[in-house]
Amino acid sequence: EPNGTAATSNPLTCGLEGSLTPAADADFYGLGATSTGQRVFASIDGVAGNSSDFDLRVTTATDTLEYDDADNDAPLGPFSPNVSGTPLTAATAFLRVTHVNPSTQAEPYRLYAVVQPSSASAAVEAEPNGTTAQASSAVGNYFSGALSGASPSTDLDVFQTPAMTGDLLFVALDADPTRANTPLNARLELLDGSGNVLLSVNDGNASSNTSSGAGSLSATAPRSPGESIVYRVTTSGTYFVRVSAGSSSTTTAAGDYLLSIAKNCQIGGGGGAAGSGADGPGLYIPGSGAFFLRNSNSN
Repeated sequence: EPNGTAATSNPLTCGLEGSLTPAADADFYGLGATSTGQRVFASIDGVAGNSSDFDLRVTTATDTLEYDDADNDAPLGPFSPNVSGTPLTAATAFLRVTHVNPSTQAEPYRLYAVVQPSSASAAVEAEPNGTTAQASSAVGNYFSGALSGASPSTDLDVFQTPAMTGDLLFVALDADPTRANTPLNARLELLDGSGNVLLSVNDGNASSNTSSGAGSLSATAPRSPGESIVYRVTTSGTYFVRVSAGSSSTTTAAGDYLLSIAKNCQIGGGGGAAGSGADGPGLYIPGSGAFFLRNSNSN
């Protein structure tokens, strides 16, 4: 503090912890040098807070690019938000954290984020990939796909990534990647190497709002549905991410999506690449798409 304006924003580190105090506090975090078409995936873990009902926005210094409230599920606090796949413009971008009730002081929240390339850089899923044995993989750990067929789709899409003990997996699903008001209600699951479900999220939001947020840093639009998972790896090995139709809708449970799998808030590291190590969370450095780990030793 003070970081209540874009001009006083903090740099964003991986797994950052913050608080909203006093009442009506707002916290800004800069995304650094970004370019048009890049995609922001960010999520708030509010489960440990006295209230998990935080709001999250991607903004410029003057405009809201995307808003979210209560798009997460129980593991991260059922009223906590995620913004998944927000397209950036040429303007400097920020994450803005507030509480849904301006008279409430709330803490702590933990913020995770990664900036991915444009959706054109995402690897296209290859069917069949409905089982762990058929799981899709790509070095970029960034995928475009679709749950095919009539709603609710019976399609299952499975993706794999290597991870090492201590890695922080941040998995996020953009459920309206074209921002064309064609939302997908999806379930997102993290599986261990044997196919056992470690975490499952299935938030009920199945709507988009394509209204403009230009001219306001507190707009409640545009808005798109998303899902997110944060998991600290306890055993090195292969992990799987499964995307399927959500259980709370029968009319929007089919369609396209964009999936980001990040380790220690870094892009890449999928396919046959080795895990990124167990030396703790990393510092993400937005800009050209390169991300780095910064290690320190207090001894």
